[in-house]
Amino acid sequence: MTVKLSYNIVLDALKSVVADAGPDFVYDPPETGFYEATSNTCVYRHPETGAASCGVGRAFDKLGLLDVINYEAQPDPEDYSDIANSEAVYDIVEFMVGNGYAEFESTEDENNSVKLLSDFQQLQDMRAPYGKALEVVTGGDEAAIRNYIDLTSKVWLDSYNASMIAKNDKKIAAKNLEETGN
Repeated sequence: MTVKLSYNIVLDALKSVVADAGPDFVYDPPETGFYEATSNTCVYRHPETGAASCGVGRAFDKLGLLDVINYEAQPDPEDYSDIANSEAVYDIVEFMVGNGYAEFESTEDENNSVKLLSDFQQLQDMRAPYGKALEVVTGGDEAAIRNYIDLTSKVWLDSYNASMIAKNDKKIAAKNLEETGN
């Protein structure tokens, strides 16, 4: 069965995700499966339960397309470091459309829907609350979107660096404990 889509249908699904989760909700990826969860990891489907995980995964679920998203439709986990999460949306939609799971009313609707989901994903992965992410991506001001992403990127990068230092410190401490027994 092919799901008929338009930009408005995709936008309504994303609005519903934000309404369900709440505007202050911040996505926290599961620390399981073949992705090591970091502050920028996004998992469309929970690798153990199969349930929708991130906002984009939840939107696909509301569109009746979550079951199409499997690990074949996503970038290969071995190569995942080479692709931004927001770019994965393009791959997934291309897979869905190319294999007859989804059909957009027009190429413009498809492109705008992918951009909407990709921009939302990028903000979500940088820990923006869902309400703010939706507000920014639907504001229509490309400069404001890029500015917000740039500002959020700095905050995210600082947070990410701190978390990686903490993880590294724990690994070093564990190794020292193993080697010395102290």
